[in-house]
Amino acid sequence: MRRLIVNADDFGLSVAANEGILRAHAEGIVTATTCLVNLEGLEDAASRISQHPDLDVGLHLNLTWGRPTHPTALPTLAPSGRLRGKRGLACALALGRVRTSELAAEMKTQLERFTERFGPPSHLDVHQHFHAFGPVWESTLQLATDSGIPWLRFPADTTAGGLGARWIASRFRNRGRPTAPPKTTDHFRGLSLTGRLDDAALVSLISTLPDGLTELIVHPGDADPTPLHPDRLARTRAPERDALVATSVRQALDVNQVSLTTFRAEADLAE
Repeated sequence: MRRLIVNADDFGLSVAANEGILRAHAEGIVTATTCLVNLEGLEDAASRISQHPDLDVGLHLNLTWGRPTHPTALPTLAPSGRLRGKRGLACALALGRVRTSELAAEMKTQLERFTERFGPPSHLDVHQHFHAFGPVWESTLQLATDSGIPWLRFPADTTAGGLGARWIASRFRNRGRPTAPPKTTDHFRGLSLTGRLDDAALVSLISTLPDGLTELIVHPGDADPTPLHPDRLARTRAPERDALVATSVRQALDVNQVSLTTFRAEADLAE
């Protein structure tokens, strides 16, 4: 039996991103989303989620965009008062210059902010897959374990192409899955499709899904001509939204007997 969670990252990024994600859920195949809690779209996301009770919302831990949520200074994670950015954080982690205590503190306050607005998350992941780095992985796994979060993203995408995507996937394959809760999906897809997902790619992916539970990562949104953060996906979010609502994609699910599901529903089944 093939079951698919279509998980839209970056809920809370902006009003435009929120609008596209909600449309891709209401009119398309998105079943879950993960929310950034330190950016300007958070309150809009929180105010609208009650209109979409079937959308499964999780926490998208953010260590690279904007300002941290923790009330005190984090000199190794956010030395200027802002998070280091993707390249800066990658270099600092590689050189061992980020304190694990700061990672844990920031993650905890992001979870608290999420829970205040949405309740406990059913799933957890990290923006830009920074839990590929050992210290972030350990802190993320500890947070999920201590908080009882049922599901944790494990992007060991066996179809990944391109240097960056292959590196992320190989880091997780070499690490091995957690032996205790939180759970991970059987399969992961979408690393190499970020920024270039269209309806043809979706149909092809659906037709080749393996048996079991798969998480597909997607990044829909409405067009945002003036993003406030270094969003390399700003121009591709709207086309990706359109692909996720395409009739051909829904038909591919039916033809290939793939069932849409959510992390919340899968956790309930396991109880």
